[in-house]
Amino acid sequence: MKKNKEKKQEKNQNAFNISIEQAHFKNKENKSFNTVYYYLAIMVIFVFLIILTPILQMQNSDSWKPLFSFFSFFCHQKFERSLCLNQNYQLGNCDVTSNFIYQFPVCSRDISFYLAMLIGGFLVLVLKKKDEIKIPDIIWLILFIAPMAVDGLTQLFGLRESTNEIRIVTGSIAGIIIPFYMIPIINRLISVGERNKRKKAD
Repeated sequence: MKKNKEKKQEKNQNAFNISIEQAHFKNKENKSFNTVYYYLAIMVIFVFLIILTPILQMQNSDSWKPLFSFFSFFCHQKFERSLCLNQNYQLGNCDVTSNFIYQFPVCSRDISFYLAMLIGGFLVLVLKKKDEIKIPDIIWLILFIAPMAVDGLTQLFGLRESTNEIRIVTGSIAGIIIPFYMIPIINRLISVGERNKRKKAD
């Protein structure tokens, strides 16, 4: 009885996956699947605004403040854990004595994370994964995020103090993998939506 129930569930799941794949194939035929391009557009704008913020600070105007406030929703913005520019547009750890005072609106870990997310989006294109609906094994996500999690948690609990260099490396490793999960998940959700629309239309 239990085996028959499991077989029925497996059969239903396979039928569901096939219907999603069919809907996805029709979307591709209609050229309606541009998920990765929307993703890249959003990430380009997001990273551009991060880079723009310290440059606006140099202009001695208040135009950077709304951006800094906006990014406070995404980051703690602690000065000592962030990267700054100096008057010569050189990049370094934020330090008043060294004149690295024009702060990016997200910390060193986050700036590398978001930049890596952007680079990962381009890799999705290069590796021809933009139409993918199969979500990679969760183990890869865990492996890529683990260094950042260990670094952040050991610092949080006072076991050690991290450095901006380590934050940048661990943030980059975590960020690069994100689009390889986000794009298939979004593609899959769109396919499910299209499948449901067709079922209602029929």
